[in-house]
Amino acid sequence: MTSRPAPPKFEPCTVDGVRYEADYALVREAPRTRTGGIAAVDEATGRTLWSVVLWTQVQDHPALSLPPRYLRCVRRGDGPDDLLVEDEHGFQYVVDRVTRAVRALGRAGGSA
Repeated sequence: MTSRPAPPKFEPCTVDGVRYEADYALVREAPRTRTGGIAAVDEATGRTLWSVVLWTQVQDHPALSLPPRYLRCVRRGDGPDDLLVEDEHGFQYVVDRVTRAVRALGRAGGSA
């Protein structure tokens, strides 16, 4: 068994009183599945407003053990409602804060 470094420190982002942070909660709800997403949290109350899944890893075979994939950061994107999310491998996603639509961009500076 190989060891893996600790997950990168996640850098959340706050826009208009809403903090956007990593959300791995669905892992507990879907056995043999790992997901990564972003949650929108009201800064004033701490209440989760919504969350969206960016990616899902399914372990198709019980012997297959994929390491989890962690998110590195979220920040404002180019559009007025865009959030740019990057995982630990440099793969980027755009999340629309209004529609919650997710678009995968591929690796920063490269292709998917």
